[in-house]
Amino acid sequence: MSSPVILLVSADAAVVEAVRSAIATSRRELRHLGSDYGAMAVIHAAGPQTSLALVDLDPTLHGLELCRAAAQHMPVIALLGDADRSTEENAREHGACGCLRKPLDPPRVQAVLDETLGVEAPLEL
Repeated sequence: MSSPVILLVSADAAVVEAVRSAIATSRRELRHLGSDYGAMAVIHAAGPQTSLALVDLDPTLHGLELCRAAAQHMPVIALLGDADRSTEENAREHGACGCLRKPLDPPRVQAVLDETLGVEAPLEL
């Protein structure tokens, strides 16, 4: 079985670093798109190996459109900045199954990925 692929759409270097840190010890592959240019085509062509999309709702990106497109193919977690409750509700209305607020905390990102992908947390001995 191949490693799950996480699709990340974000132009924010801190977001990319936090996600990379979160999946560093997992058997997951990160496919990063720095902006939404071409991201719609990638989402439509992602295929079954793409397990989940993390979509930054940065105002300069078309994040809500990407949420809607990606949600037709895979679970989507919206990444929110200084968003109010209506932004989170809007993301969910556009297909996001969950939201994470920035700045991202790598352990929290890992926990949300595990929960969304149905992976049990490792036992601590």
